[in-house]
Amino acid sequence: MSFFKPINSRYYTVSKDAKATPDHLYWRRLGVPVLVKEFGTIDYVDFSPMEPYYFAVTCSVRVQIYNPITKLVVKNLSRFQESAYGGTFRNDGKLLVAGDEEGLVKLFDVSSKNILRLFKGHKGAVHRAAFTQDSVHICSFSDDKMVKVWDLSTEKVVCDIDGHTDYVRAGCTSPVSPNLLISAGYDHKIRMHDTRVASGSVLEVNHESPVESVLYLPSGGIFVSAGGTDIKVWDAMGGGKLLTRLAHHHKTVTCLKLANGGRRLLSGSLDHTLKIYDVSNYECVHSINYPNSVLSLGISADDETLVAGMVDGLVSIRRMESEKDEKKEEQIDEKKWKIATEHVDEVVPEHKKMVQEQVDRYLRTYEYSKALDCCLTHRCVTKFPHLTVSVMHELIRRKGLARAFSGRSHKSLAQLLSFCNRYISDYRFTRVLLDAVNILLDVYEDTMDTFPKEILNQFNGLAKRLKQEETATYGCLKVQGAMDLLISNASYVSKRISKDAKATPDHLYWRRLGVPVLVKEFGTIDYVDFSPVEPYYFAVTCSVRVQIYNPITKLVLLSFCNRYISDYRFTRVLLDAVNILLDVYEDTMDTFPKDILNQFNGLVKRLKQEETVTYGCLKVQGAMDLLISNASYVSKKNFCNRYISDYRFTRVLLDAVNILLDVYEDTMDTFPKDILNQFNGLVKRLKQEETVTYGCLKVQGAMDLLISNASYVSKKKYEDDLKQSENAKKLDAIKVF
Repeated sequence: MSFFKPINSRYYTVSKDAKATPDHLYWRRLGVPVLVKEFGTIDYVDFSPMEPYYFAVTCSVRVQIYNPITKLVVKNLSRFQESAYGGTFRNDGKLLVAGDEEGLVKLFDVSSKNILRLFKGHKGAVHRAAFTQDSVHICSFSDDKMVKVWDLSTEKVVCDIDGHTDYVRAGCTSPVSPNLLISAGYDHKIRMHDTRVASGSVLEVNHESPVESVLYLPSGGIFVSAGGTDIKVWDAMGGGKLLTRLAHHHKTVTCLKLANGGRRLLSGSLDHTLKIYDVSNYECVHSINYPNSVLSLGISADDETLVAGMVDGLVSIRRMESEKDEKKEEQIDEKKWKIATEHVDEVVPEHKKMVQEQVDRYLRTYEYSKALDCCLTHRCVTKFPHLTVSVMHELIRRKGLARAFSGRSHKSLAQLLSFCNRYISDYRFTRVLLDAVNILLDVYEDTMDTFPKEILNQFNGLAKRLKQEETATYGCLKVQGAMDLLISNASYVSKRISKDAKATPDHLYWRRLGVPVLVKEFGTIDYVDFSPVEPYYFAVTCSVRVQIYNPITKLVLLSFCNRYISDYRFTRVLLDAVNILLDVYEDTMDTFPKDILNQFNGLVKRLKQEETVTYGCLKVQGAMDLLISNASYVSKKNFCNRYISDYRFTRVLLDAVNILLDVYEDTMDTFPKDILNQFNGLVKRLKQEETVTYGCLKVQGAMDLLISNASYVSKKKYEDDLKQSENAKKLDAIKVF
């Protein structure tokens, strides 16, 4: 069979990183995350600046210090009565400061876990605290809208700073000056303070949303703020000028950190992602996904350890995989190979048989079950899933997949279902695996009851996964439809703009005039003039009258009011408009022609008619409310005990009672007293229902009579109005003639 064509597994492979950026390759070296569970949300993560780069996790009522290599707790600082916030190391890594819910700021010795200083003075929770650049003072940022600078040696306040109007939840100190610090809060303001200035604040900018985090760049002349979905970069030396705005997250940005020696900016968000930006051009160079919303971030000074704290209390710890270890292992293997082959005449290279070669051999001999078994091994499923899907696709094409599926043990079926559950949501394999699952169901349809619970659970999980994929696909199609609509509109606008590229500004300006609305007047139009005051009514002089039009509705003002004042949607607004109109033209009413005076009189008549109709409707409504309340009182008082009085079941239960009476009519005398009493109670209940129904029909008749009278009155008035309007039109026509 020299003409046999091997299966094409390259169709399902993922494209290699031929065009991958250096940042992508660098950050992809982060290994598999180790998840550590804490109690409560992770408020803050901070790394010690000294080796071995321990990191502090502030959560609940304690600050835990972890070893980044072993991922185990080294120290536990639990001297808090209520929630702890913002545990931060000093430059030498020997001291740690943290705030708490009681408004206290505590200074710890990391080695002995003792409290060295206790700073009291805040009236609200202290969410952030930091050491100044000279490590002599501590800055605290509190919910009492205050920022305090403390002296480490005396425990006294050096500087009190106010100015915020809401909680101060973010702050940092300058990396180049011990006197500069930044505070930011939920009042959208970011304020830079200088402790040497009496007023304190030297710069203020508006982030336009509550600020969650703020930090200085290493130069000290630029600072970054995060709040809402935006990250903003400000120039402190340029008077608070906004340099750029980063909007790559679609939910609130909660934390910021610097990495790679200050050349990369990291941001965590509630959208489960971590974004990495290049500080030189502020472009997003990499993104990392997390299983839940990220509240805090920390990275070691050498970028070896990345820690993220999430809202569900999970701490994700990821370590860089070193390239040195791999190179050392390769060098050792080469040395061993050279030593082993020094005294050998010829070295025969080892031929490792590939999985695909085995699959092709089984396919040549039509052993489809063995070909599929080769691809369902753990190594092939985890490393080469595209090969397994390629084999399934080839067997479907040969119409041999049903034969490969049949006669399998429960263990092999479990492997097959786990593979489908794992990869059916991968867009590369979805179509092939859907066909394979359909064939599998056809093969084992009759023997499904004999399967153990594990396999049935896998089938149920596969069904749930398919439903989730269906809903996700439906949502994506909705988004695609909206995007197509937007893109088509944008292309139409761009085409129109391209056509108008050579048009003059006057041409574009006057072409904005829309489609004309034509209004017929009697005779030639003598003169048109606009009012110089908004809403810019215009007067049209024609024949024996001057008509004043509304430019938006294109109707004569009084005729518009006459036409729509009876519409319940516009009545209130038009009444106010008519009152304002009468106030404006009260002194010049005598100079108006007869047409406008007649329209004023018609408006007055229309308002009187509306008043009488409204009065009649209110009478009808009062009578209806009275009747309904009486009927509901009677029914509630006497007939709401059993299901036969429930309108949903009455008809069915009446038929059932009739059938029951027909069945036991001859043997009624033999029943005991309890059953006879129940029959008598049922008869009484039915009589009561009959009287209630009769009363309700009376109420309904009265209501119908009232409603018909009200509709007759409104119809008669409407006909009279039509006759009056027709007579008025005839008179106008006669006058014009």
